[in-house]
Amino acid sequence: MPGLRRLLLLFFIASPLFAVGEDISQFYKNGMDAYKNGQYDLAIQEFESILSNNWDSSELYYNLGNAFFRSGNTAGAVWAFESCLKLSPTHSDAQYNLKLANLKVIDRMDLPDPPLY
Repeated sequence: MPGLRRLLLLFFIASPLFAVGEDISQFYKNGMDAYKNGQYDLAIQEFESILSNNWDSSELYYNLGNAFFRSGNTAGAVWAFESCLKLSPTHSDAQYNLKLANLKVIDRMDLPDPPLY
């Protein structure tokens, strides 16, 4: 009987985790479908829903960065690509896209050289 109790307890503890995992998978699928259909704002919402559930991955940030970039949100794209690279520093596509996004930054400021006296 104690074995059955442990099994039932494990089932009830793990069930919500599987439900969250299914939600995350659905958000990701919805986000990818929206992105493929050119619905970048919807893709961003779906990917951000995953982040709000405390899930992250380099691929999630990479796809979020692409959606931000396509929607015209360069700052969001830079943030997402940098977040991707924090998790996966050798992600070559994110490195390339970050360079591309940084070229589109409009309000970049070049500071003057400090005086030499």
